[in-house]
Amino acid sequence: MTKKKKESDAVKIARANRHTEWLRLIGKIFDTLPKYILAGFVLYIFKDMVHELAGKETLTNIKIDIPFLSNTIGLLLGGGGLAYGIRQNKLRKDTIQQQSKRIKDLEICV
Repeated sequence: MTKKKKESDAVKIARANRHTEWLRLIGKIFDTLPKYILAGFVLYIFKDMVHELAGKETLTNIKIDIPFLSNTIGLLLGGGGLAYGIRQNKLRKDTIQQQSKRIKDLEICV
């Protein structure tokens, strides 16, 4: 009776591991897919721009100037980098504290 119960527990654990792997794979797909879709969209728009001007002689200066947007993007990237650095520093300190307690306990046991 206990052998069957142990086997069923092992089957449940294996099934849970498979589901976890599937969910991890799906999450990875949903994480990377938007990047490729955006890159494809940008290339598609660029192709249409080049196709429209191909073989035509123009005297137009094509300039895209959005000053407030470039400043905003710079501020967002700078703030994001600052927040990332602060968070990584905190995580590193927390990890060192956790590991130092563990190492001290292991040294005491030896």
